[in-house]
Amino acid sequence: MKKEYKIQGLHCHVCVDKIRTSLAGINGVESVFVDMGEGEVHIRFSDEIPVDRLNMIIGELGDYRMIEKNS
Repeated sequence: MKKEYKIQGLHCHVCVDKIRTSLAGINGVESVFVDMGEGEVHIRFSDEIPVDRLNMIIGELGDYRMIEKNS
């Protein structure tokens, strides 16, 4: 399953790398693409992970927050 999120707090490519690396390390995440220009994150899951849990994980990295986009 694939989900798309808007993300707040991205300022540079270091932010993109931190977010991508952190999310890719979560059990159940198959792939992560972070688009800094669009302010979006695309995640492919083997098992869906609630956005609250994802926000808890990336919140430890800095002032980041993801909001699920409507399909």
